[in-house]
This record gives sequence, C-alpha cells and structure tokens, in this order.
Amino acid sequence: MVKNKRDLRSINPSKIWPDYLYPIYARDFLFNSDYEFLASKINQLFILSPEQWEAVLKEWEFKEWLLSQPIEKNNKPQNPTQ
Repeated sequence: MVKNKRDLRSINPSKIWPDYLYPIYARDFLFNSDYEFLASKINQLFILSPEQWEAVLKEWEFKEWLLSQPIEKNNKPQNPTQ
C-alpha cells in the first residue's frame, strides 16, 4: 500500500524538526549513525523544501558533534553555533 506524502514545505524550516519530524523519528535520530537512513525514512512520508532539509541536516550534524565531544568533569561542551 502506497501512502500519500504529506507536503510540509509551507512550514517554517526552524519548526520542521522539533515540531513535526523529531516526535516521529526520535529513535532513528538518537540511535542511528546513518543520516541517509534517516533522510530516506523522512522522504518516504514527507515532502520538504531544500531549506527544511538543511535544517534537518544541521540538527543531525549538531547531534554528531555533541556525541563526539569528550566528557569532562565540570566542563560542558561548547556549542559550535554560538
């Protein structure tokens, strides 16, 4: 059975991940190390604009950066976007 894709292109790119996609794909996002896998799952059900895809990729890159930081006592990693 083929499902119709939901067109989310009218949604603000800054809201696409936290408000729409993360609640559905949290497990795939948090416990997977393959962005292409996550993107293909999103692409199966949703139509996104290039700007929205960029926002999803930035979230992924931030997660990967955060996970690559060493854990130090009393020292929080610096956010690279600040």
